[in-house]
Parts: sequence; structure tokens; C-alpha cells
Amino acid sequence: MNMNDMEKHHLYIISAFILICVFSSCRHSNTINESAIAVSILPQKYFVEQIAGNDFDIQVLIEPGASHEMYDPTPAQLARMASTLIWFKNGFLGFEIQYEDKFRELNPKLKVVDLSKGVQYIVENYGEESHETESSIEEHRGVDPHYWLSVSGARIIAQNIYEELIRDHPDNHEEYNKNLQNFQQRLDSLEAYIHQRLDSVSQHSFMIFHPSLTYLARDFNIQQIAIEERGNSPSTRRMKEIVELARSKGITMILYQSQFDSGNAATIAKEIGGTAVPFDPMAYDWYQNMIKLTDLLYQGLNPSNKK
Repeated sequence: MNMNDMEKHHLYIISAFILICVFSSCRHSNTINESAIAVSILPQKYFVEQIAGNDFDIQVLIEPGASHEMYDPTPAQLARMASTLIWFKNGFLGFEIQYEDKFRELNPKLKVVDLSKGVQYIVENYGEESHETESSIEEHRGVDPHYWLSVSGARIIAQNIYEELIRDHPDNHEEYNKNLQNFQQRLDSLEAYIHQRLDSVSQHSFMIFHPSLTYLARDFNIQQIAIEERGNSPSTRRMKEIVELARSKGITMILYQSQFDSGNAATIAKEIGGTAVPFDPMAYDWYQNMIKLTDLLYQGLNPSNKK
């Protein structure tokens, strides 16, 4: 999409936003649908349903296969946000920062819940990772948003969802608490499985195009090596360095997100005599996706044992 097309698209979105705002104000009342919830990404829908079952009509803003970096809300999504009770947001995705004020203007009664509350963030600092708590971060810029791709992050997400839902629906407290406890037990089992697989690997470094497994790597003491350079495609020099590094560490598998182009990952994999393997961090079934991802990492970190 070129700049003229992008400008026209943004004008279209703004025009739709204005029309919906005018329509909403003319109704003289902002009627809230108590069963309507919005989430930023598909895995969050999974988390909400682990706590609340099918009690809510959940709108996912980033549709399957789409990139959050290129997101603009559709007129239909804006119309639904005008009557939505709760928006569970990631907290660190660029489109959330861009559109939150617009969503609040469209729906002054919208409850915005940041699911990252309580997460020990990972912040990029001149190419290195530093770990800071919520209170020590004044800006969201530079914070890795992929905390949902870890068991520790999932525990916090589930707790934050539960606390908000029982605030708004106290009559369901007993059911939601039971569901939360069941999900936490499943997370215990998942954590044990990941430890069983990754604690005994022969290597401890894996290579990935976009650094989306930083929290998982931290929690299970493995090293993530990103091919990207601060969110940009690698230069020719960087590609050569990555190939040499992969060879020196015996890395034979290159992970890349299915939402990204496979070109660079495939090129590096060919150079090292390995394979480029896709995975989907936005898959709905978060639990099964984490098992699949764990098995991929186990294979990549045990090149002599592919089972």
C-alpha cells in the first residue's frame, strides 16, 4: 500500500468514526450491551472463554492472519465498540495507543482493561534486554508486547480477566472462580510439560525472525536470537553475521511467524543447511499452540533427536 492509498484509507476510517459518533450522539443515550466484550488479539478471546465460557459476545479487533502493525478498525468494528462493555487490551500494541482515545470518545462508558497489569515487562535497551516492573516504566515504547506467549503471562492475563468480570457480574463469581482455578491447574500442567521438554535440551539458543518468544525464553532459561534489527529486515551484513552465528551454535531451525514473509528465514535456513519453520503466535487455541511451540523448540534445541 503506497502513501496515497494509506492516506485515503486513514481518511476513510476517520470519516467513518465521525459518522458513527454523530449517529451515537443523536440517539441521546449510549446504550451498553452488557454481554459485549472486545479483545485486541485472538488469544485473548481464548483466555476470556476459559473464565467465562460462552457468556459473552466477543469481538476480536485483529482478525486471524492480520498484522497488528497494519491495523485500522473497520466501520463495523467502530459501530460495535460504541456499545461494548469492556475492551481487554494488550497494553503495548501500537494500534491500541493510536485508537484508545477514539474508542473512549465513541463510547464514554467503555471499560478499558490493561491485561499487562502485574507483568514483569521486558524492555529493549540499546539492543539488550532489561527487566522492569510496571511502576518503573513511564512509557510503553520499547516494551515487548508478547507476554501472552508464556505461562507466567497467561496466569496474569487470566487473573486480570477474572477480576474485571466479577466486578461487572458479581452473581457469576462462584462459576468464574471455579473456571479460573481449573485453568490455573491446566497452566501448572503446561508449565511442567515445558520444563520436561526444555530443561534437558542439548542446546540453549534458538533463532527466530521476529523476537516474539522473549518471555518464554526468559522463563525457561533459553536464548532467543532475533534476525530482525529493531523491527526492520536485516541488512546484508546482518544476514552474514546471523549465518555465521547459527553455524557456530549448531542451529539448524529458523522460526518465523506465519504472519511474516518467510524470505529471510528461508535464505538463512538454506545457508546453514537447516529448515525455516512457521508458527502462529495469534492462534486461538493458546494452550495447544504452546504445546506445539514447545515441541518445535525441543526439536530445534535437540538437533540429533527429532521426536
